[in-house]
Amino acid sequence: MILCNRWFCVESGSSNNSPILLIHGLPSQAYSYRKVLPILENNYHAIALDWLGFGFSDKPQPKYGFDYTLDEYVASLESVINALTDKKVTLVVQGYFSPIAIKYASNHQEKLNGLILLNPPLTINHAKLPSSLSVLSNFLLGEIFCQDPLRASDKTLLSCGPYQIKEDVAMVYRRPYLTSGSAGFALNAISKAMKKQLKVAMLRTQEQYLWTITGQSRQQSAGDKETAG
Repeated sequence: MILCNRWFCVESGSSNNSPILLIHGLPSQAYSYRKVLPILENNYHAIALDWLGFGFSDKPQPKYGFDYTLDEYVASLESVINALTDKKVTLVVQGYFSPIAIKYASNHQEKLNGLILLNPPLTINHAKLPSSLSVLSNFLLGEIFCQDPLRASDKTLLSCGPYQIKEDVAMVYRRPYLTSGSAGFALNAISKAMKKQLKVAMLRTQEQYLWTITGQSRQQSAGDKETAG
């Protein structure tokens, strides 16, 4: 069912170049990479996309084929990468969607040239959503807030840092919530899934990271011994 959903993608640069896939954080959209794409286009085939449930990608109704769990996002990421290119990709992922990219990368190292994480939550100390996002998962209140464009979009984005958003830019981020209630339902569903599953995902991430570092250290030590011998 994942393959039946439509993804919104913006491309820049020649398809002959090495692909780099830019994926936004929670609760943003591909529009956040609008100034990055022109910088990358000379050397890469740059592709920015909206996750399912966000921006202008499809927003399937929860419990009808896609429940916005982290494992479903991993599977959907695999599907869209396979559909976009048969080349190795550089994967750039932001924020709370980083554990999804890490799990994908650990299972598909043969598909990646590199993995770049922007502001990722990589430890248990960051396993809780900030209050501006956590409230979106609350029973009843969260559902109401997720249907409010100013609360779902403006407030959550502005809480991420000391930045101001121009009105024309803010309107792009609001538009999905103004157009259909499905954007709010999707945001509520992913907020609930993150709240339940993020800690476990962080533990898996730490285990994977420590295993990788330990494995590399052992290989390095073995190489040093062989060189010394």
